[in-house]
Amino acid sequence: MFFSKPIDAVISERKSIRTYKDLAIPKKDKSAIKDFMSGDMQTPFNSEIRFEIIETAELDRDQLRSLGTYGMINGAKNFIAGTVKKDSTPDGKISIAAEKFVDYGFALEKIILYLTDAGFGTCWLGGTFNKAGFAKKINVADNEMIPAVTPFGYEGARRALVDRIIRGVARSNHRRQWSESFFNGNFATPLSIEEASVYAKPLEMVSIAPSASNKQPWRMLKDKNTKLFHLFLQRTKNYPKIPFGVDMQMIDIGIAMCHFELTCRELAIEGHWQKLKSAEVLAGISTPLSGADISYVATWVA
Repeated sequence: MFFSKPIDAVISERKSIRTYKDLAIPKKDKSAIKDFMSGDMQTPFNSEIRFEIIETAELDRDQLRSLGTYGMINGAKNFIAGTVKKDSTPDGKISIAAEKFVDYGFALEKIILYLTDAGFGTCWLGGTFNKAGFAKKINVADNEMIPAVTPFGYEGARRALVDRIIRGVARSNHRRQWSESFFNGNFATPLSIEEASVYAKPLEMVSIAPSASNKQPWRMLKDKNTKLFHLFLQRTKNYPKIPFGVDMQMIDIGIAMCHFELTCRELAIEGHWQKLKSAEVLAGISTPLSGADISYVATWVA
């Protein structure tokens, strides 16, 4: 693949960096990043997405405030922003299909892992940036929107108080137990590592994926009679479904799918994501998650 080290090492190495050194990024490195972003960026649902590098080296503090990152992100002079296409509904309203947010999460996480492997720090920014400010920088069309961005650069000294507050609010060190995320046949039966077999490592990489407010909304269910893995979104109770017009938890699902697929690829596990008929998938599950707001997203077909 395009990584210099095993993908599980790259995924484990990725962390949220909020303070950056005042160092220029060599032109050859930026050129390589642009080449990567313009290369094979196939996503599970084949959405049309474009990414660009935004350079802020010449901007003053007021301009940085207009991008909405000043105070949250310190010292970053380079960002990556992408766009997805809006959809028109029969009544003339504008919406965005959930699959496009999934694809955006998948694609931007792939770029973030590439940056991590290249030695750069990154940080997912969903609701904490001014989309209009970034939109001007990459000439966003009326039928496009920016769901999330990431700064990138060389990690600087951490601001202890800011990082501690953010990590504390998001409970960044808390991870769901394996038995809370992965199931076998139905949602009453946790999937054991032994039952996961060759998929144990891909599932482990899903379990450490980043997510908005660290909610980890993915649930994966192994079909007992086949090699299918069904992926579900369990929405977090009282969490805004589409804050700032962006379905952040669908983006989280895309990040999880990216980790799973890239790890399968490295382990030579053949398969692909496919959206099956939701009613048929749900009909095959005898025990749903009681009282949960859960929805089917896609299936890994071996």
